[in-house]
Amino acid sequence: MIYRYCRRRSADRATAEDICASVFVAIAEQMSGFRGETIADFRRWAFGVARNQTAAARRKRGRREELLRRASEGGWLSAPADPGASIEDGDEELREAMSALSEREQMLIDLRYTEGLSHEEFARTGGSRAGAVRTALSRAITKLRGRLVGNPEATRGRS
Repeated sequence: MIYRYCRRRSADRATAEDICASVFVAIAEQMSGFRGETIADFRRWAFGVARNQTAAARRKRGRREELLRRASEGGWLSAPADPGASIEDGDEELREAMSALSEREQMLIDLRYTEGLSHEEFARTGGSRAGAVRTALSRAITKLRGRLVGNPEATRGRS
């Protein structure tokens, strides 16, 4: 489940594998701090670690891409990097539509519909209320649907 989550949140398999490995290293390092009692508690905690590791990898990738862009503009590289060129499998249109959503919206959709976390589980993981999660998820789905069917009105005014 953790690998699938990392794979959906990254541009390619190699990056997903690296992130997944870092997740399990972090879990091993932080295991003494885990205070849950059930498998569901562990699952929520593990997805929280995965979310943090994925966000850290995205920040690192963004900094790297910015450095490569600057190096290319400065004439130190022959051509700019193309971060979108490594999409391997899955529905590219869906990937593009998902990538246009905020990080939180992507995570909500991913954990709810792919990993099956309930609104309540996600709320406890993210430190919010289940009603707020339902509302945010509904808005995220509306934005995603609008991007997939080409309805710009569905994507306006929502964050």
